[in-house]
Amino acid sequence: MTETHLAFLKRGRNVGAVVVVVCDHPNATSVKGNEYDYQRAFAQAALDQISSNQDIQDIPTFLVLITQNQAQRGGDFSGFKGVLQSDSYTPSALQKISNYAASAMKELFG
Repeated sequence: MTETHLAFLKRGRNVGAVVVVVCDHPNATSVKGNEYDYQRAFAQAALDQISSNQDIQDIPTFLVLITQNQAQRGGDFSGFKGVLQSDSYTPSALQKISNYAASAMKELFG
């Protein structure tokens, strides 16, 4: 996690939610940090930072998990308010995730 990420999280009381996206290698668009385990560790680090900061610990944190590998969909995601999963990183798949997330947040938080 970079200082930029931490700076955004520290200003988190002004946002409605945090969304962390983890995708496997075939879906990754850059070489740096595209390993699945690295991204999962990043997602957990973001969750840990939010949980440990009293100013932002109540901000709902969602995980978007994009992988075709069913084995990668396992694991403990209990710290996240919600987990959205997709097989594809295409614009239409991401739009569906976005629409679902917006609907879910509206239902949860009015």
